[in-house]
Amino acid sequence: MNKKDNILYFFIVALLIHMSLFIVHERGVKGDAPVSLKTNVAPISVKIKSPVKKESQKAVTPTPPKEEKKPEPPKIETPKKEIVKPDVKSKIKDKKKKVEKVEKKQIEKVETIKEEKVEATKNTASNETEEILASGNFSIGKDGIFTASSSDGIEYKILKQVEPDYPIQAEKIRYRKKVIVSARFLVGLNGEVEKIEITQSHKKFGFDSEVEKALKHWKFHPIFYKNKNIKVYFSKDFIFEPK
Repeated sequence: MNKKDNILYFFIVALLIHMSLFIVHERGVKGDAPVSLKTNVAPISVKIKSPVKKESQKAVTPTPPKEEKKPEPPKIETPKKEIVKPDVKSKIKDKKKKVEKVEKKQIEKVETIKEEKVEATKNTASNETEEILASGNFSIGKDGIFTASSSDGIEYKILKQVEPDYPIQAEKIRYRKKVIVSARFLVGLNGEVEKIEITQSHKKFGFDSEVEKALKHWKFHPIFYKNKNIKVYFSKDFIFEPK
């Protein structure tokens, strides 16, 4: 045999020995009976321990003995002091009453002042009316409007004045006489003629109607007397002369 063949032979024998030892070791671990080999190696026996349950592995802690509670010493109650609260409500009520009294006094003062003002205005109005009535022939209506019975002592301004025409009826019959017609008329607050009254009449041929037509077109500036807008009665004679 060659050297190479000898080396391979020994290598294969060594490999088999190692494999048999590995198999024996594995079977011993799994609990199989030991296998005896023809080789001079003694069999290996392995003791397998039974698996321990996890619950047994837990350490059991002993319960400590219960401590006896010592009796607590009796509590000594200290007497509570009564806290005297200040009577705030009564003070607030007193303040409210004082404020209400002050307000009532102020209201009474205001009312008295108003009454005094009203009386003063009444007195001034009565004084003015007395002055107006004393200075002229005035009358006061239910609406409080002053009306002068005549224009004596009163300033006025005529804005529009229309003279009456000679009646056509008189011209047709060739009436050639001089005629005088007297009228009394009232000028209102806005300066327009409100009432017309013929005091001296000439009923024939339409002389009175011509006077009334003319007066309806008259216009006065609103008449004031001592800062009062008043109505005034005027009297006028209208003279008709033939053409």
